[in-house]
Amino acid sequence: MKNFLLGSLLGAAAGVLLANTQNKNTGNTFGKDFSNGIKATGKDLEDINLEREKIKENLNYLQTEGMKTIEKFGDDVNQEIEEFNYYAEPHIARLQQKVRDLESKLENDK
Repeated sequence: MKNFLLGSLLGAAAGVLLANTQNKNTGNTFGKDFSNGIKATGKDLEDINLEREKIKENLNYLQTEGMKTIEKFGDDVNQEIEEFNYYAEPHIARLQQKVRDLESKLENDK
């Protein structure tokens, strides 16, 4: 069993060494392909980090603009309520007076 494992390890090592030499069909080497893969992965990581930063900036912008919008909405709602109350007060006062008049009339009719 030891010899089998030792042979497997030696075979794997030989495969890596042979793969590291020039491939006659493509003219590329394993090491060059591996190095290019590492460089491409590094570039991809840089791109991911740049996009992550853009997302952070956009989130900050959305939060800022969202707060401005919420404040403006709140101000608009308060203004509408104040205007409603201003126009409704005389009507409410007349209705309250009519209720008092009716109550007084009911008491007098008893």
